[in-house]
Amino acid sequence: MVSKEPDYGSDILIVSRKDEKDCIITDVSIERTGDLETIGGRDLMIQAIRHRLLTRKGELSSLGHPEYGSLLEEIIGEPNTPDTHRIMETLVRDSLKYEPRIENIITVTAYPSKERSDVVFISVHVKLVNVREELNVSYPVYLEGGKWL
Repeated sequence: MVSKEPDYGSDILIVSRKDEKDCIITDVSIERTGDLETIGGRDLMIQAIRHRLLTRKGELSSLGHPEYGSLLEEIIGEPNTPDTHRIMETLVRDSLKYEPRIENIITVTAYPSKERSDVVFISVHVKLVNVREELNVSYPVYLEGGKWL
């Protein structure tokens, strides 16, 4: 019996890249045919978690999603200390508890980058609904602002 990946739906693939000024540019991905490229499965969930963390909580209230998003943006400018890391972990947990495709938040850990003093990595370990395996993913957060996640 072949194990089939659960259907979490699909979404437009969003890609990020750095421009010549080292700014992060985010855009949709276009296939050679000119159609929008889509994403599904585990990759969709990695993108969905990232988008939830990048969206300011309340930003989609007028569309009927008042709990969607996070308050992670509020830590920009804070020092890279254990207290800030604990706040970040709490903000991420609070955001992810509203994601219906996540069955259980196993761990959320914030830890400083070894290379850059203004970067903290958020590591998320979750169990997805209807899947035996778990998802582990890390995202950088830039405390100086301008670019993050």
